[in-house]
This record gives sequence, structure tokens and C-alpha cells, in this order.
Amino acid sequence: MSIPNDRRRDGGNRARAGALLLVIIMMCGVAAVKLGAQETTPTGQQEIQTATPIPRTLPPADAAKTKAGFPAKLKRMTITGAGAFPFALFYTNFIFDSLRFTGNGFQSEYAPWPFKNQFSATVDTSEKFLRLGVSIGASAVVGILDALIQRR
Repeated sequence: MSIPNDRRRDGGNRARAGALLLVIIMMCGVAAVKLGAQETTPTGQQEIQTATPIPRTLPPADAAKTKAGFPAKLKRMTITGAGAFPFALFYTNFIFDSLRFTGNGFQSEYAPWPFKNQFSATVDTSEKFLRLGVSIGASAVVGILDALIQRR
């Protein structure tokens, strides 16, 4: 099945697909927040929990800095950013593949990851580096946001 040239040049389908993908990703984020553990209520009220809460622990007096003098907040930011990288890379590759698939008129050789086969179009080196850079940037944003969120 071929898409007429006038629709291919329109770009409307690509914009709609991108908007739909963005809405789906945002809905997944909202669902993750809604299904997470709830804070406990002050004593004297009934506590409602949907998941096992994370136990609160008191840090030792010298927890602000490690032996090498590396601040704990910066260490946490680095670890969180590095831990977010594989997820950021997966979602970045999926989004790039999906946009390329919609941009090429839904041709089967540009299908995203779960539907790729031996006849799929290859990704050139510059696009691989772009995907890697976007993934590193996204994981850095996750690490910075984690450092900015105050946990008490």
C-alpha cells in the first residue's frame, strides 16, 4: 500500500504520530507516579498505603562527605544519572526509530525496533552519535533533577 505523494509532503501524519507518542510517554509517567508508594499520614490518622514504603534511616554524622571529599549529593546525582542511561538510550532509540518510520511513509524497512528484520534500513554513524548524545543528555537531566528534589 502506497501513500500518495501529496500526503507524504504534508508532514501532518508525522506531527500527529509524534504528538501521539509524546502523549503516550506522558501517560506512562503519570501512571508511574500514581502507582508509586504514598507518603504516610501523621500519627492519629488512618494510614493508607498502596505499596511498601521505603524505610527512613538516619545517616551517620559524616555522611555529607565521603573519605575522598566527594560530596554525597554529587555522588548521588552521578549514580542516578548513570543508572538512568540505559533506559534513556532505549527510549531515545525507540523514539528516533518511530519518527523515522513515520517520516518515511510507514515503509516496512524503517520499522522501529520490535519489528526490524534483516532487510531493515541501517542507521548511519552520525545519527548513532546523535542518539547517544541525546541519551547522555537525558540521563544527565534525570541526575540533576534527582539532586534538586529535596528528600526529607
